[in-house]
Amino acid sequence: MPRITRIHFAGLGHHDARFPSLTLDLRDARGHAADTVIWAENGTGKSSLLSLYFSTFRPSQRLFLGKQAESKARELGDYLRDRDLGFVITEWDTTDDRAEASLLTDGPREMLLVGQSLSWKGLDRSTGDLRRLFFTMRVGRDVNYDSLPVLGLGEPVASWEAFRDWLDAKQKMQPRLDIVHTTNQSEWRDHLEKNHLDPELFTFQLRMNEREGGINNLFNELKRDADFIHEFLKLGFDPSTATEVRKNLDAFLPKLRRRGALELQLEFNQKLLVDLGLFVQQLSIWQSARERGATADREAGALWAALMAAGDRFRTEVTQREEEWKLLEGERTRLESARTSNGRRQNFFRRLKATLEVGEAEAELKRCDQARNAKQQDKRLVEMAVVLGELHTVTANVSELERALERERTQAKPVLDTLQVLGAAYKFQIGQAAKLVATNQATVHGEHKALRDRLKTLGEERTNLLSEQSKKQQEKNALDEHFTQRETHRDRLRNGGWLEAKEAAVDAYARWQQASAKAKEAEESAAQMLRNLRAEQGTLAGDSTQLSGEVATTTGRVNQFLNQISAAETEEERLATHEQTRAAVEASRADLNLPQTAERLFERAASLPVAAITGGVRRRIRHAVIDSGNMFQSPRLRGA
Repeated sequence: MPRITRIHFAGLGHHDARFPSLTLDLRDARGHAADTVIWAENGTGKSSLLSLYFSTFRPSQRLFLGKQAESKARELGDYLRDRDLGFVITEWDTTDDRAEASLLTDGPREMLLVGQSLSWKGLDRSTGDLRRLFFTMRVGRDVNYDSLPVLGLGEPVASWEAFRDWLDAKQKMQPRLDIVHTTNQSEWRDHLEKNHLDPELFTFQLRMNEREGGINNLFNELKRDADFIHEFLKLGFDPSTATEVRKNLDAFLPKLRRRGALELQLEFNQKLLVDLGLFVQQLSIWQSARERGATADREAGALWAALMAAGDRFRTEVTQREEEWKLLEGERTRLESARTSNGRRQNFFRRLKATLEVGEAEAELKRCDQARNAKQQDKRLVEMAVVLGELHTVTANVSELERALERERTQAKPVLDTLQVLGAAYKFQIGQAAKLVATNQATVHGEHKALRDRLKTLGEERTNLLSEQSKKQQEKNALDEHFTQRETHRDRLRNGGWLEAKEAAVDAYARWQQASAKAKEAEESAAQMLRNLRAEQGTLAGDSTQLSGEVATTTGRVNQFLNQISAAETEEERLATHEQTRAAVEASRADLNLPQTAERLFERAASLPVAAITGGVRRRIRHAVIDSGNMFQSPRLRGA
């Protein structure tokens, strides 16, 4: 008989217990059908599951289990919403019905898929037209339970018509799948009977599940024999065939009237069979013992004949082995004598070989010693000749190098003297130029620029850290708002029946505990990072304060130098535009940095009357020339 292995529900269920996509696996570890108990709390949908399951095999809506259940007047249409495409699919193992099943228990399983597809016409429940497509198919290599185009299994189809077209296409491509589908309930019942799924068997199961604890309630209501007979007839016969049932009862009524006499005859026959059974048992024991005795005689005779034949073969083999042993003993004596003789000869030749090898080795050793002494003497002579030649070469090279060095010294002496004089003058000029260039102004400007760059860098780092902290806070607020909105939307969808909570509370609690632990670790890490950043901010603030003080001091020094430079520039401008200076250089403005300017000023001063030039004027002119950096460029000024 076929055994059910899996059940799949999709897009079905009452609003209190819906099955958007649910698979019940009723197989054992080997993948075979197993007896299964579904244990669940009240209100989880057990009655809805049974109602939908039986609706496939008892398709009449008049027999729908939800309609007949106690205090649950539900129709099959109540389990399907307007735009839903519902499926009830069962998988049956029909391998046990095959003749070869007992011979090949581990062979391939033959599976049959039985199900129905439900949809409202025009996707509108108000039409009241519930379309139901019943179908069966065999499982193939490319088409099986897991590949059906149903939500939760394969890629789902979009409509009731699309699923029917898919069945037709698969039947056309693979006729061996034996796909059958129909919307006629009578044809469907006949087709189920052909596949050994008798709908009448499901009728009894429906009666047992009409109310909670159906079987107990059914038998508790049977108070009399007539009640039991009436219920038995309801379970075993279709009300539409009542006439045939009456004819059958009339045919069996005479036999029932003779039941008393037949029962007495049956009782006598049973007692007689008990007595005769003892004789039959003893007879079978005697026959079995006789057969075993005959078998034992035959086996003993065969064993004695085999033992006698084996004894003869053994004696013959013993005689042969004795003769072979005598031959082997003679051969062994001969081989031992030969081995002794060969040992003596081998010892003689070994001693002779050793004596000859020792004499040859001693002669060769003497010859090698003489040759070695001669070669060593030749080697020493060659090495001494080589060393003597290298010594002569080195002596000649040394003499030549000494003469070349002397010539180089003689030729380089005038150049060396000239370079020394020029180096001293150049050194003097470099020292004076370094004193003019290496002033405090350049140092102050460099320090001021470095401090400002450092302060700017620290400020940028502080700004970046504050910006990053603000950005992280905004991201955290955005995530909190996102999760709040997501929970709100999920609650709204769950309340509207659009979303089903599939995750167990224990799993959800464990997952949220892990997420909470990770969030706490992230929060502690962020807090530690914030503390480090705040400590670094404090350090940077101290450094900034110190640098600000240094910047202020440096700025004061820079301002002081700038004031001095400004005063010097003012004085330079005044001297450059002085009438005597302009008269000396014969220009509207004198360039004090030119060497000719100083010479012309002294020439102008020399040509003026002595009374017109006071000592203070001479000192100012000299200081102006010195400040302009041209004092050491004029030989006349150095003389003055």
